[in-house]
Amino acid sequence: MPINVYYKPLVLNEKKNGQVAANEGESVLLHCETDSNPPANVTWFDNSGSVVTNSSLYLQTVNRSKSKPSTSATLRIGTVTANSYGRYICEARNLYGRVAFLISLKRKSTPDKVTNINITTAADIIVITWERGFDGGDEQMFYVEYTELPDGYVKVTDSSSDNIATIGGLKPEKAYNITVVSFNTFGERRSDVIVWRSAESHTSDGIPSSGNSNTVYIVWQQLGS
Repeated sequence: MPINVYYKPLVLNEKKNGQVAANEGESVLLHCETDSNPPANVTWFDNSGSVVTNSSLYLQTVNRSKSKPSTSATLRIGTVTANSYGRYICEARNLYGRVAFLISLKRKSTPDKVTNINITTAADIIVITWERGFDGGDEQMFYVEYTELPDGYVKVTDSSSDNIATIGGLKPEKAYNITVVSFNTFGERRSDVIVWRSAESHTSDGIPSSGNSNTVYIVWQQLGS
């Protein structure tokens, strides 16, 4: 016998769609996706706190999945004006509780800086990954800027829409400033600077190749008994 579990609404797209950008004169869609059982009823509140009703300015649509207990609600603002900017609320409610999802509508701008930068070493290259931020309402691209310390030249990778970059040819036992830059047609945003130090180089025998002339390394092979 199947078990039917009832629970209050949960927002599924909170991290992805908490910010939306559009310029005056454009139309824009606000999305609110929830999971609940039974399916939730959705109410929108505009940036003044008033309940939204369908009009020449606003159009609401609601879609409920037939295969799973989820509800997808959309609020379309037909023409954005200077008075449209601010916070909108999607409230989802059923018999077991409610949840309010805040969506900020703002003008298009430069993207947010990236976060959670991670650097790993693979063979003779480093691999840099990061978590992208809000795109500012426009397609964003990325490149990595790196500089050998203390006074090396600034170098950059090729631009890409991916949140990963590789850098090769770094000198051993050197420190580098590494910055990830996100940009769109409105400008660029630089990440926090990370200071990364390359590893010590080794010979094919595993001996550090940077030892001084007064250092003696002894390598042996164990014979079978």
